[in-house]
Amino acid sequence: QLMTSYMTMICGPTPAMVKKDGKWVEEQKELHIILLDNGRLKAAKDEKFKQIYQCVRCASCLNVCPVYTLVGGHVYGHIYAGGIGAILTAFLHSMGDFEKINELCIGCRKCTTVCPGRIDIPGLIEELRAHSVKEKGLPFAVQAMFDHVIANRKVFHTLLRLASIGQKPFQSGDFIRHLPLFFAGLTKDRSLPAVTANPLRDQIKRITKTNSRPVKRIAFFSGCSTDFVFPETGVAVYKVLQDMNMEVIFPEDQSCCGKPMLGIGEREASKKVAKQNIKAFEAANADVILSACPTCAETWQTTFVEILHDEPEWKQRAENLAGKVREFTSFVAEEYEKAGRLTSTANNGIKVTYHDSCHMRRSLNIFEEPRQLLKALPGYNFVEMKDCDKCCGMAGAFGVKYAALSRPILKQKITNISDTGAEVVAVACPACMMQLRGGLDQQLPQVKVKHVAQILAEQLDK
Repeated sequence: QLMTSYMTMICGPTPAMVKKDGKWVEEQKELHIILLDNGRLKAAKDEKFKQIYQCVRCASCLNVCPVYTLVGGHVYGHIYAGGIGAILTAFLHSMGDFEKINELCIGCRKCTTVCPGRIDIPGLIEELRAHSVKEKGLPFAVQAMFDHVIANRKVFHTLLRLASIGQKPFQSGDFIRHLPLFFAGLTKDRSLPAVTANPLRDQIKRITKTNSRPVKRIAFFSGCSTDFVFPETGVAVYKVLQDMNMEVIFPEDQSCCGKPMLGIGEREASKKVAKQNIKAFEAANADVILSACPTCAETWQTTFVEILHDEPEWKQRAENLAGKVREFTSFVAEEYEKAGRLTSTANNGIKVTYHDSCHMRRSLNIFEEPRQLLKALPGYNFVEMKDCDKCCGMAGAFGVKYAALSRPILKQKITNISDTGAEVVAVACPACMMQLRGGLDQQLPQVKVKHVAQILAEQLDK
């Protein structure tokens, strides 16, 4: 029988000699057991959080956590370390202490692949963040930005257009390589992406081809990054889909998927953008809603339904569209296979490697399809990199707010890329493209980063 250091054995009441009326008599001792709950029962009775009791403190999650391997355990306080430690801190100590360390979880979900208790650590942390925001709110400036900027498509897009003008003193080509004063740390060992002056939505008329008999009608959800930072990716998506005789439409009223707000626990403003996007894509009446961003695809497929669960009509509308949502590489690989265009071509051409986005690999469970597409490209030689599915260190706002932690994670990724000898790094996530392009620009400029869609589109021009 296994006994751990946490086990206590109590034998119950025992006899003892006590003196009564001048005589010694034998009586049973009284046994008093005092249970110090300290938040444990609250967690145990919660349908979502009761799963934390499946933790056996094996530390498997700590061994694979990109942030924990950098900072160690002392940063997390005295309850326990890592993501599971942040959750335990919230219940066994205080939400205030949880708020100090919860952002160290970057949501890469690597821990979920090794946890023997199948605990959804990143999901529970996001849930606690939402509880915290509901109880205490956000700083005024942050809340105002969410309510009046990101949740208002026209204002948000106008500010992005203004940003493309305001960045010009610091811009060099497609990058911002140097920033002044206390912003300088943001561009140390890593360039930042420049906001484009010609967003994808302004190019739609030019790149759209008319098709009288399309095989499918595709509504493209670009997401903020593809629309205003990497419009060339969106142009490539159009080219690949139209080459397969598909009609592609771009609902003009689409906006941010809301993930930046959801990531810090703001759900009310997220509901607004979810409803706005649902209305825009219902009107599109498409066979498929396609995204070239796995984070956006995951948000459409699962998160919209979850945050609208208390509004039955909207939840149903979200579910109706969720079934139509597809991620670009998995959809194209499926269509290419039907058309006999997914045949592997072994050659000694340009070396290309592939970086797995965290949301792509562990939320959407898509990893074979992009590799199938790359291996089928004539003139390319696919090589796998070490730790191909380890986070690049971007993780949304984490890469900016915690630049000192993001940089070493990125540096390790660049080392792994360099070791492959690849000339091109293929990605399927705009956020990863920002991080890798920025790091390679300063550390390994001869290596180029391209979205899988761009590589496929280039083949059509040959």
